[in-house]
Amino acid sequence: MPAQDEMSIDERRKYLKLMTSRYRQAKRKERSQFLTEMEQVTKLHRKHLIRLLNGKVCTASPVKGHGAVRMVWKWSA
Repeated sequence: MPAQDEMSIDERRKYLKLMTSRYRQAKRKERSQFLTEMEQVTKLHRKHLIRLLNGKVCTASPVKGHGAVRMVWKWSA
């Protein structure tokens, strides 16, 4: 697929924002259909879409210890 046909990040965010309310109100079977459609449109993986639509965001914060910096991942809803 040519690069010009792909969605930009801003377009993807707008699309997901519109679909979030529909996804949350849908029953299980409809959610599956929405995810399949969104996978094809956005080119994102299904698991990533589920996390985005459920509002779970992963953030990393550096933690110092023993002279090295490591990342601690925190999930928030």
